[in-house]
Amino acid sequence: NIVQKCFSDSVDIVLDPTFLYDFSAFEKKCFELNFILVYSTGFSLELQDRAVKYARNKGKRLISIGYADSFCDVNVIGIGPFEFIGYFKAASEVITNTLHGTIFATKYNKPLAIINDLYRTNKLASIISTLNLKSQIVHENGEGLEKVLGNTIDYQYVNKQILVDSEKSVSFLQNALKDI
Repeated sequence: NIVQKCFSDSVDIVLDPTFLYDFSAFEKKCFELNFILVYSTGFSLELQDRAVKYARNKGKRLISIGYADSFCDVNVIGIGPFEFIGYFKAASEVITNTLHGTIFATKYNKPLAIINDLYRTNKLASIISTLNLKSQIVHENGEGLEKVLGNTIDYQYVNKQILVDSEKSVSFLQNALKDI
């Protein structure tokens, strides 16, 4: 919207590059089973408590990747990008407050809770809207976490939308770069 106000022409939006590339040939297998993946830069104490209770009720462990989260059962720090996506592929559910956590959870069609905090509201708005993920948003205090993770995401729609938007994005980028 800001860029649109500066120019009279329409502004094209392309997908994040992580949607445009198929990483499957590079995935490193994750040998963990029956776990909820936490990918966050920090959760409120209330959300931490709700996540722990939810995991215990489901008989699952909480595994955090990339960041040390004391409320999680396991913290996996310092992994490479292909181990990172292996954890997303292996997870039974994902709780995240990040754009890339949301992207990889959707790429792997996982049950998903998106913690839409004030810092990331603008960053996540487009993907939430485009992929119809509004029902997956959880308040920063964790209220509704259990309900959201129980929601059925229409991944047939999500996957189709990603494919359509990927084709548009690649076409736009190829056209923009053709004279370089």
